[in-house]
Amino acid sequence: METVVKRLTEAERAKTTDDISLDGVSPAGRIRYPAVGCPALLSKVEKRSFDIYVDTGDNTWTVTMRNIKTGIEYNIGTVHANYDDVSGLYHGLVVLPLGVQPGLYDLFVTTVEGTCKVPHAVQVYQRFKDYFRFVQLTDTHIGEGWGDNTNVGDLWALINRINRLEKPEFVVITGDLTDSGQEEETKYFKACILKLEVPVFLTPGNHDNYLDVGTPFTDYREWLNPPVLSPGEDQKYCDDYSFDYGNYHFIVFNSGDSYGPTHQVEGLTWIQLCWMKQDQKNAYSNGKTHTFIFTHAPSVPDGKRDENDPLSDFSHYSATNYPPGYYDYDAAFVSWLNGEDPNYPEGQYVEAVIVGHTHQNHIWYGVDLTNIKKPKEKDNPTGRHILSFSDSAFYIETITSCKKYP
Repeated sequence: METVVKRLTEAERAKTTDDISLDGVSPAGRIRYPAVGCPALLSKVEKRSFDIYVDTGDNTWTVTMRNIKTGIEYNIGTVHANYDDVSGLYHGLVVLPLGVQPGLYDLFVTTVEGTCKVPHAVQVYQRFKDYFRFVQLTDTHIGEGWGDNTNVGDLWALINRINRLEKPEFVVITGDLTDSGQEEETKYFKACILKLEVPVFLTPGNHDNYLDVGTPFTDYREWLNPPVLSPGEDQKYCDDYSFDYGNYHFIVFNSGDSYGPTHQVEGLTWIQLCWMKQDQKNAYSNGKTHTFIFTHAPSVPDGKRDENDPLSDFSHYSATNYPPGYYDYDAAFVSWLNGEDPNYPEGQYVEAVIVGHTHQNHIWYGVDLTNIKKPKEKDNPTGRHILSFSDSAFYIETITSCKKYP
């Protein structure tokens, strides 16, 4: 695995402004999955089908896909859906038509209630590559606290560079997408990512819930990644998901599914940790031999922890706002990744945990319970590093993608 941190040049940044159009930006609608921030990855060779979950009372749909570059449409035809008791949604299985060409597609599902569109919902590859590239962006902070389009130019310029030069298989943006979680900020963020020519996966950060105390991630779920689970108690954990690319498995989880009045990160919960262990175990048994985990806040120190403060022993999570021992789940998380859980030894095949939040660059390695307060760190974390899969998990923190934000 090779890592490198890249920054925009002044010339690249000068080509964009904060004035991006909101034309065509609309709420997520009735299609819960796939979503603009959680698309389906398909291959003409290895994986030709995908699931659709729709919030509708109709079990007969017409499904169409439109290539975002060429405009060519493929009529999937009629899909017969079944009601899913777990999610409370209608579920249908879609198989790609034989002639579909590789590319990124908008998805259209027509029911008796009308047609609903999900932009950038399906990516079709010719085949999954053994060696491939993905890009992580983080802490884009659209709005910078004012509910406006501040910082749009930075993200837009990054997207232009990704489309022109990097051309990864996909992008992951690890939280603090907006600065205060307001609707206008979320709309501007969505306008930016709709300029990407590759699929993007999202997870929220504490700033995406800044003004939503008591009603978590309202605009994130309405505009970007709608919940797949039914409203109710289980919805608290609906922002966690996983996906595959070839023999690689990727887990994405919300590192603070609710926040206190100071919008601090609550941290990894026991339910999330149990879900991740089982999800990764299942993936490994299905031949997914390498796993990467993405979230917003780190599970090991960020270089600013107070070693004399017992409440800052482990993660950046604000343990002072929550029950004693809450941060102990970080220790259990690290032990699992070191293969020390006898029921889930597959955790040792998690290669890296990739986060943002701290606005710093770090590559921690060799982390265990003896050094979790102050683990070893790679020199020059912004440089090019070759990280071996034979080593224990790496914990990678990445600086903000927003130039203006400290």
